[in-house]
Amino acid sequence: MGVGVYESDFDGTGETFIVSPDFYNTQEDYEAYCKDFEREEGDEPLDFETWAQQNCDDFDENLKWSIKAALDHVGKGFHQPRPRDRERFGADRDFALMFRGHDLDVGVRGWETDTIVGIAPTGEHVRRMIEIGEEYDGECEAEFECSLEALRDEYGVAVSALAEIIIQTLVRDGVDVRFKTSGYTSAKYQSKEDFDFDAHARAVRREPDTAPAP
Repeated sequence: MGVGVYESDFDGTGETFIVSPDFYNTQEDYEAYCKDFEREEGDEPLDFETWAQQNCDDFDENLKWSIKAALDHVGKGFHQPRPRDRERFGADRDFALMFRGHDLDVGVRGWETDTIVGIAPTGEHVRRMIEIGEEYDGECEAEFECSLEALRDEYGVAVSALAEIIIQTLVRDGVDVRFKTSGYTSAKYQSKEDFDFDAHARAVRREPDTAPAP
């Protein structure tokens, strides 16, 4: 029995979704790749291991730049992690930080043959306030001038809006993006023709009265 379909909301503070690769690195696929070289002169096919790694590297790179395009639409100053600063995805250390904004992280991890994309608040103190609750209520009022409940709602809307922007960008780029339907099954996200990228971007930026319709 396999390990099942991955799902996590980082203790109620974020969201995840599944990205399935468009290759399988099977022996049959490799043989088909090698046949392309039979009609060429002077070129030699890569060995299996190099070919398989190149497929993985290309997939990871294409995924990164599709997500970057989605984040550029938000315009919230997301950047790639700086190794010298030892930046890490704040909600779960099993995720590698892909991009960081002012207060939201986008991270990735592997799960069997899939890639899992996660979105969660950046600041550990913010994540703890959202996750743990009432003992932080006074700190929340002092730091953010709002109630804990309002902070939870605000970050919930922002995380969901950012997840939708990334999902719809990936789907329109032809990526197989999925959500869990049971312990061992998943279904594909479909493109929403009427999806309002601008409204969702404003929700991520927390501009007033801009929460997108569900």
